[in-house]
Amino acid sequence: MHTEMTGITKIIFNLRYFLINKKYISFVVIHKYLKKKLGIYNNVKVLDDAVNINNFKFNNKDEYRNRCVYTGSFVRGKSVELISKIAKKTPNINYDLYGNTNTLNPKNNYNKKQKNIFLKGYAPYNQIPKILNKYPILLMPYQSSFVGVLIDSTNVSRYFSPLKLFDYLAAGKIILASNLNAYSHILKHKKNSILINSKSIDKWCYYINTTLKNRKKFNNLRINAFKTAKSYTWDLRVKKILEY
Repeated sequence: MHTEMTGITKIIFNLRYFLINKKYISFVVIHKYLKKKLGIYNNVKVLDDAVNINNFKFNNKDEYRNRCVYTGSFVRGKSVELISKIAKKTPNINYDLYGNTNTLNPKNNYNKKQKNIFLKGYAPYNQIPKILNKYPILLMPYQSSFVGVLIDSTNVSRYFSPLKLFDYLAAGKIILASNLNAYSHILKHKKNSILINSKSIDKWCYYINTTLKNRKKFNNLRINAFKTAKSYTWDLRVKKILEY
C-alpha cells in the first residue's frame, strides 16, 4: 500500500475484517508512518519502493557540465516552485525538467520567462536511466508538505517512498535533495547525497555551484549512492515479501 484512502475505497478498507477472515489478510506498506495512518498494527510488513539496478550503469562521466535535472511529477510541492527560485539565483546554470507539463498550474509559481529552465515533457520510464546518465546533479527539491499524484488533496510528505529516489541512487550521480524525515533512513547527508532544508534557497544555490565546480571532490557520493541502490532492488523486495 502506497497511500491512505478516500471515498468508497476507504469504506471498504475499514470493513475488511468483516468481509475477510483476519488470518487471510496481510499488508505491505511503503513507510512505517503509513501503518499509523491506516491503523494497521498487525500482519504488516514495511518495505520501501525499489529499482531494477540492471537498467543502470555506473558512470563517472557526465555529458552535460553545467546542467541539473529533475524527473517526475510537477504537482504542487514536488519540484517546480523550488527550482524556479533556485534558477533565478543561478542564471549561469541550466535546469532540465522531465515530467507531465499538464500538471503545471498557477499554484506551481513557475515563471515561463525564465531562460535557464527547460521543460522537456514526459519521458517514458525506460528512457529515464539514459537521461539521468547525462547529468552530474540530480534534483529532489521537495517542499516540507506536498500532495500526492493520485489524490490531489492528500499530503503524503510524511510517508512517501518515491521511485525517483531509487532511480537517482542507481544512476550513481550527485543527488541534491530536500532534508525530509520520510527518506532519512536511506539518504545520508554527505555520504550518498546532499540534504538541504527546502526553505534555504541560498543553500541550494551554494551546493549546486560547489558540486558543479568540484565534481571529483564529491565522487564518493556517487559511489555510495550506487551502493545504496543495491540494497533496494525489486528482486530483494520480492524476496522479503515471499519470506514474510
